[in-house]
Amino acid sequence: MNYEVISLWGIWIFLLLGYGMMPFLTQKTIAFGVRIPSDMRQHPFLSLVLRRYWLGEGLAAILVLLIVHFSHLVRSPASGSAILLGLTLILLALNYVLAFLAVHARKVKEGWYENRHQASLAVPGATKLNPWLWLWWEIPAWALAMGLFVAGVLRYPYLPRRIPVHFNSQGVANGWMNKNIFVVIFPVGVSVSAILLATGILWLVVFKTRPDLDPSEPQNSTTRSQIFHRRMIISLDILALASVFTTSLAALSTWGIISPSALPKIIPVAMLIALAAIFAITMKTGQEGRRVRPVSSEKTDSVHYDDDRFWKGGMVYYNPNDPKILVDKRFGVGWTLNFARPSVWVGLVVLILIALFPTIWHL
Repeated sequence: MNYEVISLWGIWIFLLLGYGMMPFLTQKTIAFGVRIPSDMRQHPFLSLVLRRYWLGEGLAAILVLLIVHFSHLVRSPASGSAILLGLTLILLALNYVLAFLAVHARKVKEGWYENRHQASLAVPGATKLNPWLWLWWEIPAWALAMGLFVAGVLRYPYLPRRIPVHFNSQGVANGWMNKNIFVVIFPVGVSVSAILLATGILWLVVFKTRPDLDPSEPQNSTTRSQIFHRRMIISLDILALASVFTTSLAALSTWGIISPSALPKIIPVAMLIALAAIFAITMKTGQEGRRVRPVSSEKTDSVHYDDDRFWKGGMVYYNPNDPKILVDKRFGVGWTLNFARPSVWVGLVVLILIALFPTIWHL
């Protein structure tokens, strides 16, 4: 049984399920990346676009399956995963763009925002969660990373002069390097980096995020936003723990503590379990708590401020007047960057350099 292929198809299925559910996860004031008044959510045209959206997703899935089947790409897990997921993402992105253009054109044509009282809702402390309360979710990941470090230090004197550092899908070594301290430092560094990245995002979420609150339902929107941020932080820590776990297994196999043949079985299953947990949390919550049960019947006559001009294609946010670094995604669950902030570009460059560090090290 090829667990790598099973993992590939599992991720593909999660991708399709998430994409199909996206219209039910995004906020009521967003339709396919376009800002709309919440009372327009039941517009017949949006129902038509939704049906076309699902049809497009189905056709994209069938097309990808046919291409992969007749080209036999899944026989090579590495190339198969790249083709299968890459082609699927491209087709789904094109399907989204068609829906975005259709909704935006109809909104402008019919003047959905004419004679409406537009407003923005800002609630001080809406996302001011206690970071220490949620950092404890990172304790298992830190414990695993520290355990990996201790295991590496204790094992290092007994390592052979030539160490396997890469294995194929059957767990057979096909890459080697001379013994040096980098063999221990690198996997521990990767694990710690994953945790620190999660911590950094946590800090941004708590202190540098602008929640997208709905002025037509101020109390419900605020409560849902707080629940959303708590659950997304938990999801982020689950992802960090999964990353440290898989890195630890790879390191232990390199050090000869566990058999490399176990990796193709354990790692894909571990990642699928983590993805399933995050998927369940996302489906239960929705963007900004869209799927959380309302706590109040309070309504106002205001509609959310029409801010489409700051969104390129409903996906890329660029607003020089907004000091916040993170804002809610318009299509998807989570956050996206404000690309008008110089600090965002500096951070991206740093992340790219960190990702290239192993390659630079071996030059």
